[in-house]
Amino acid sequence: ESLLNTISDVTNYPQIFPDNVKFVKILDNNTRLVEMNAGVNGMFFDTRAICTTDSDGNYVVEVVSGDLKGTTMTTKLEKTWGFHGQKDGGTRANIALNVKVSGILSWMINFVPDASLADALGYGFDKFVKHVQIQ
Repeated sequence: ESLLNTISDVTNYPQIFPDNVKFVKILDNNTRLVEMNAGVNGMFFDTRAICTTDSDGNYVVEVVSGDLKGTTMTTKLEKTWGFHGQKDGGTRANIALNVKVSGILSWMINFVPDASLADALGYGFDKFVKHVQIQ
């Protein structure tokens, strides 16, 4: 539960990912529309996203503007056995990233190997876990 709370609170993203998220501003609490400035390797983009929980309890971030419009990140968390055999003592996380690009990003993404995106996603999830552990 604390992991899902951390993932779903996008206002903490600048603290969790200081090199990749400059700011997050909530524009509409009802629709959960946010504006953020995020990027990698010194290239930052302003974008807007809607953060929701779907009918299956998955946390979904959908980019609704900018060069990443249509991109979705879906996080599904399931309880599982813990390392020491305790029932519901662990959490299995599945993150699906569906990247849609346009503009300058459509040209640049051709030079990024899929393995690099997978590594970045794993690194990002690790940052969420570490943030939960220090809370």
